[in-house]
Amino acid sequence: MDYGNLLSRSWRVVWDHKFMILLGFLAALGTGLGTGSNSNYSLDSNNFPNDMFANSPLMRGDFAQFMAILGAFAAGALCFLIIVGIILWLLRLTAEAGLIDAASRLDAGQKTGFREAMATGWQHLLSMVGLNLVLFGLFALVILAVVLVFAAGIGSTIAGAVASDTNAGGIFAAMGAGLVAILCCVLCGLAILGIAVGIVYTFAQRAIVLEGKSVTDSIRRGWEIIRANLGEVIILLVLFLILGFVVSAVIALVFLPLGALSFGPGAMRLFSGEALSGLDIFLMVVGGLALVILVAAIRSFYVAFRSTAFTLAFQEFSDKELPKVA
Repeated sequence: MDYGNLLSRSWRVVWDHKFMILLGFLAALGTGLGTGSNSNYSLDSNNFPNDMFANSPLMRGDFAQFMAILGAFAAGALCFLIIVGIILWLLRLTAEAGLIDAASRLDAGQKTGFREAMATGWQHLLSMVGLNLVLFGLFALVILAVVLVFAAGIGSTIAGAVASDTNAGGIFAAMGAGLVAILCCVLCGLAILGIAVGIVYTFAQRAIVLEGKSVTDSIRRGWEIIRANLGEVIILLVLFLILGFVVSAVIALVFLPLGALSFGPGAMRLFSGEALSGLDIFLMVVGGLALVILVAAIRSFYVAFRSTAFTLAFQEFSDKELPKVA
C-alpha cells in the first residue's frame, strides 16, 4: 500500500469538500476530550453560625417531602441525560455511515453533499446500531465476567481465612504479588481484546455501508480483511496513532496561549482580590467560544480525515482480494 498516496487522497477529499468536516464533528460526538477537576477545602465548624441551617428543610419535619422532591428531580435529570445520550449516539452512528459513503463517492469522482451523506447514513443506521450492540456488548460481557471471577476469588479467599481462623492479613500479604500479577495480565488481555474489537468494528462498518453486509456478515468480512492484510493494517494503525499524538499537540499549542490570553487577566485579578471588569468577562466569553470552536474544528477535521483514510484503505484491501475470489 502506498501510504503517502492514501493520506494525500484522504486530505484532498476532506479539504475540497468542507461538509466532511461537519460530518466529522457529528461523528466525534461523545468521543471528545474529557475534562475533570477536583478541589480540597478544609471545613471548620466555626466557619458557620450556629443557626445557619436552622430553617433548612433538613432540620424541619418535611425532610421526607424534601427527599421526594430531590429524588424526582434527580430521576427526571437522569432520564433527560439518557435520552440526550441516545440521540447523540444515533446521530454519531448516522454521521459515521455518511462519512464512509461520502468518502467513497468523492474519491471516485462522484458528487454528493451533506444531505445525501446523512440520508445514506440514516438508511444504514439500524445495522450500525446492531453492530455496536453485538461487538461492544460482547466486550462488556467479557469485562463483567472477569470482574465477577475476581470478586468470587477474593470472596472465597476471605471466607476460607475466616473459617480456618487464619490471619487474613497474612493470606493477603502472601497472595498479594500473585494477585497483582494476574490482574496485570488480565488487564493487558482486555486492552488487546478492546483494540481488536475496535479494529474489527472499523472495517465491519465499511462492509455494512459499502458492501451492504448484514451485522454478522460485516463482522466476518471485517475479520477477513484484517487477517489478509494484517501487516498493512498494523502500519496504518501505528501511523494514525502518531498522527493522533500530533493532533493532540496541535490542540495543546492552540489551547494554552489562547487560554492564557482569555482567562489569565481575570484569574490574576481574582487572585489579587479585585473584582472582574467588563473587559475580563468579555475576554473569557469570547476566548472560551474561540477555544471551543478551534478545538472542535481541528478534531472534526481529524475524525473526517481518519475515517476517509480507513474507507479508502478498505477499498484497496477489497480490490486486492478480487482476483483471489475470481
